[in-house]
Amino acid sequence: MFVWRDDLHVPAADLWLDPGHRKARAFVSHAHGDHIGRHQQIWATKATAALMRARLGPLQITELPFGEWCDVGGGCRLRLHPAGHILGAAQVEIVRGSERLVYTGDFRLERSETCEPAAIVPCDVLVMECTFGRPHYRFPPRSEVVPLIAADLRAVLAGGGTPILLAYALGRGQELMKLLEPHGFELALAPALHAMVKIYEEQGVRFGPYELARPGQTRGKVVLVPPHASTSQLVLQAQRPVLIAATGWARDGAPPYRADRSYALSDHADFDELLRYVTVARPREVYTVHGFDEFRDHLRERGIFASPVTARVVAS
Repeated sequence: MFVWRDDLHVPAADLWLDPGHRKARAFVSHAHGDHIGRHQQIWATKATAALMRARLGPLQITELPFGEWCDVGGGCRLRLHPAGHILGAAQVEIVRGSERLVYTGDFRLERSETCEPAAIVPCDVLVMECTFGRPHYRFPPRSEVVPLIAADLRAVLAGGGTPILLAYALGRGQELMKLLEPHGFELALAPALHAMVKIYEEQGVRFGPYELARPGQTRGKVVLVPPHASTSQLVLQAQRPVLIAATGWARDGAPPYRADRSYALSDHADFDELLRYVTVARPREVYTVHGFDEFRDHLRERGIFASPVTARVVAS
């Protein structure tokens, strides 16, 4: 049902799935920067539409609630299912005749504090993200990780330092805010993260107290900053800043950006969750995108047909 033409394409409906280049018709799974674009016609959830418009300006978007079928032409119907990744993140199920395709986009099965719980969608053909498709990417429960992060934050504050919690402006930052609410910290947010929190609030997500972070005025506060801003004035003017990351890449010992220490907490599925999705969905064929090639070997060892999406390559 799909082919790979430098991006995922469903020819019957002339529909692209999370394309990296501007297209006439596109499904956008969520509002992270590597998934959005100014396409002519977009299908997405209401929350993803709001986040995309905040980032890109006016867009032509058909907003779909989860579970509602939509005819997209060429004998194809689609409906969206929660992906559990960030607010509004969706998987797409496309049916044509007797064949059922599911594209997961980025997903996570563990319960989220700030978005809808993910569904596992039975299908014939599964196109799945496998960012953490190696066995050592097994993440401990958040109930274990968050107290460790909180204790570290308290220790930094008690020592007269400023804990800089590195968190992506969209998704991870809002999740950490909710997870840290019971611990009573004063939170100060970098402008980019603060702006996304406002969109979350417009979509009905409620947060405890927080403020906009200002350089030189963060003493006694936990400051949430996107990783790319770790050398911004917010950090440089903070009193004895300590950079603390919450990321799945902590399983590698350190994230791929500057941090003094890191904790394994992610908004992507870990290795066991990836396997569980395939086991429950029971697809006839699995195609992987992102992540590691050897994940397909793990599926094949279990008797599951698995290939990269480029196995269905068509020249652009």
